Amino acid sequence: MIEKRSLVSSVVLLLLIVGMFSSSYFLHGVFENSVTHAEFYADRNPIVAGGIFVGLAAMSVVFGPFTSVFLIPAAVAIWGAVATFFLLLLGWVIGGIIAYGLGRFLGYPLVSRIVSKEKTDEMAHVVSSRATFALALVFRLIMPAETGYIFGLIRYNFLRYCIVMFIAELPFAFFGVWVSDAFVDQHFILFFSALIGGFSLFIILAWGLRRRYLKKKKGGMDVSLAEEAA
Repeated sequence: MIEKRSLVSSVVLLLLIVGMFSSSYFLHGVFENSVTHAEFYADRNPIVAGGIFVGLAAMSVVFGPFTSVFLIPAAVAIWGAVATFFLLLLGWVIGGIIAYGLGRFLGYPLVSRIVSKEKTDEMAHVVSSRATFALALVFRLIMPAETGYIFGLIRYNFLRYCIVMFIAELPFAFFGVWVSDAFVDQHFILFFSALIGGFSLFIILAWGLRRRYLKKKKGGMDVSLAEEAA
């Protein structure tokens, strides 16, 4: 259910990249130079620059493989932590609404192509249109990139979905900005500690959700999402 190899690979890659930046004066210079150019543009085109960042954040939700995580440190350096937090949160919420709409109105054929048929059906074992608020929230926390499509596809109540999505995105936005701020200020011990702690918490939540999935599957409560969404 949870793609552990992809998750671990992503975290290892992130740690390697950050390690190179933290240990290399040259790479720090490249980062600072890039931020200087971006800040120069943002100062002269604040609305456009903010819109671009919000748009990229939204794209990271709609298009799973794309991620806005690596843009956050630059945004923090340009606008500061508080402004970046709200811009990032806005982008993610917009992206979540778009994904929900695509899933609800374009249906199973589209979602099964974007998410994959196997993964789409697998998620049906965990969440449905009758899912409790708590389960929907945990599900959204564990799989933030793809759940918008699934909630739309199963016709989960839109208002409840928006509340779930907003609450679920808050800790991710806060954590992403806080860690990025530590990176920009070169507080690398804090950065790595927070990153490892956050990853560990994610694994615990994923383990709990997987236990529920396996228990539900063992009990013969499998539900076809294709049938439910029909």
